[in-house]
Amino acid sequence: MDAYEKSSESMENMVKKKKAFWDTKNPKKKSTALTADQRSAAKARAKAAGRPYPNLIDNAWASRQK
Repeated sequence: MDAYEKSSESMENMVKKKKAFWDTKNPKKKSTALTADQRSAAKARAKAAGRPYPNLIDNAWASRQK
């Protein structure tokens, strides 16, 4: 193995792609239901995007709003 191969392998190990949040494990281990306000916000966001009901992304966005 020459120096170039070693450096390319180490670069691959250094550059790790960040996973999308739905591909990672839940650090909290407990989930709570959305409140009525959060559900309505998720539904409004889905309607604005042309979807008939909210998807995971809409629900996650609503749960993170303050």
